[in-house]
Amino acid sequence: MALSADELLERLQSGDDDDDGEIANALLKAFYGGYPVERLRTLLYSDNPLVAARGAWLASELTRGGRRLLADYHQLLRHPVAEVRYEIVNAILYSASADDGELVAAALRTAGDPDPLVRSRVPWLLAHARLEMLAAAVPYCQGEPIGVLLEWLLEVDQTLDTGAIIARLDSANQPDRLFAAAAAFRVAMLTTDRPLVPRPGSKPRSYQHPLRIIRDQGALRHAAQSGDETVRTFAECKLESISSEQALQARVKTLLERRR
Repeated sequence: MALSADELLERLQSGDDDDDGEIANALLKAFYGGYPVERLRTLLYSDNPLVAARGAWLASELTRGGRRLLADYHQLLRHPVAEVRYEIVNAILYSASADDGELVAAALRTAGDPDPLVRSRVPWLLAHARLEMLAAAVPYCQGEPIGVLLEWLLEVDQTLDTGAIIARLDSANQPDRLFAAAAAFRVAMLTTDRPLVPRPGSKPRSYQHPLRIIRDQGALRHAAQSGDETVRTFAECKLESISSEQALQARVKTLLERRR
């Protein structure tokens, strides 16, 4: 007999073994089905580090559905468990908007987190957050080193100055390198939303389709040679994703040419 959402939550709260993630995934499905996301706080604020980390993972998987927990994310960014802080940075990326500049600024400050696991998420946040979301964080970190870096990233995102990015990738200061790695990816691949154009006679679609434009990968390739493992791993992963996107675009082009 399937467990109810309350029973699933109770099982996770008790610290029951869930190595295969079956219970957590079932609870996630319940949240998507309308189970109140506020109930997740019983896991997020648990004294058991494993339970709190599992709750933080669930929060990151809720994406926009987790917006009702945004006020909690401020506090959880200071959680003593690194795995919790790591997942909360993810949760902020997937749930925050341009209305949440203060929270985004707080997440970016984890570039100075004492744990490398947490710092490793900063390039991902910077690489995938919308420009307006990053710009909204500027007033909340002006005058701080992180604010200077953020304003620099927003500038090179427009100027596409790969020389400046490479220079910062070689900095002795890791936050410099983390921001530069994200800038290298943003310059290498532009992702925008575009409305899907329906075929004549078909029903119009209300959602948008991402348009990915491959650009200069020089700085990203430089990052992939970095002695900083966090920067190198991020860059290698992003170069792989660009390669996959290029292969996909080539296949789509071939298919379209065959239809002509």
